[in-house]
Amino acid sequence: MRYKRSALGVLWALADPALHVAVYLVTFGAILDADRGVSNYPIFTLMGVLVWLFFSMTLDQAASVILEHSLLIRKIAFPTELLVVSVVASRLTSLLVGLALSLLAAILCQVAGVMDLDWSGLPFLLVGFVLLLPLTVGLALAASALGVIFGDAQFIVRFALRIGFFACPIVYPLTRVPAAARAFYELNPLVGVLWCFRRFADPVATPLSWQSWTAAVGGATVAFAGGWFLFRRLRSTVAELV
Repeated sequence: MRYKRSALGVLWALADPALHVAVYLVTFGAILDADRGVSNYPIFTLMGVLVWLFFSMTLDQAASVILEHSLLIRKIAFPTELLVVSVVASRLTSLLVGLALSLLAAILCQVAGVMDLDWSGLPFLLVGFVLLLPLTVGLALAASALGVIFGDAQFIVRFALRIGFFACPIVYPLTRVPAAARAFYELNPLVGVLWCFRRFADPVATPLSWQSWTAAVGGATVAFAGGWFLFRRLRSTVAELV
C-alpha cells in the first residue's frame, strides 16, 4: 500500500539505499579508500546500508509513535506495544523488499562476471535476522516509552543514531578498525549483525570473533528483555501523560 500510488512502486524500497550507496562509493570508496581489502564493495555497502536504514528509521519513528497516536490510545483500549510492533513490521517489509532486489542485482552481477560472491554464506542472512529483530524491537520499545516521558528523548535518539552510523562497520570493513580498539569496538552488537548480512558479499572476510558473536547474541537478548521490561514498567506513567 505504501508504494502502490508511486510510479516506481516497490523499487522505491531500493532507491533510497541505492542513493546512499552511490554517495558512499564516491566519498568513502573512491576518496577515502574505505574499499581497500573489501571485495564486491558496492554490494557490501548496500547490504550494510539496508540494515542500518531499517534499524535507524525504526528507532527514530518509534520514539514518537505513541505521541502521534495519542488520540487513538485515549479512545480505544489495546496493548500500546502494538504501535511499536507495527513500526517494526512496516520497516521490515521495506528491508525485505530491498534485500530481495539487492540479491537479484547481485546474481545478475555475478552472471555478468562483475562480482564473485560466496553464496555459501547466504544462510547467515537468517542468523542476521534472528539477531537484528529482537535487538530492534527491544530498543524501539524503550525509545517509545522514554519518548513520552522525556521530551528530549527523540532528539537524543536521533543524535545517537547519527554517531552510531560511523561507529558501525557499514561503509568500511572491520579490518580497518585499529587493533588496539578492536576489542572495545566489537562490543557493538551490530558488528556481528552486519557481518551476517554481508558474509556472502565478501568471500575473503575474516571469521567473526567470539567477542562479536557474544556481543551480538547478548546484546539482542538484553535489548529485547530490557526494552520489554522498561516498557511494561512505564506503561502506567505513559498512559497518564498521553
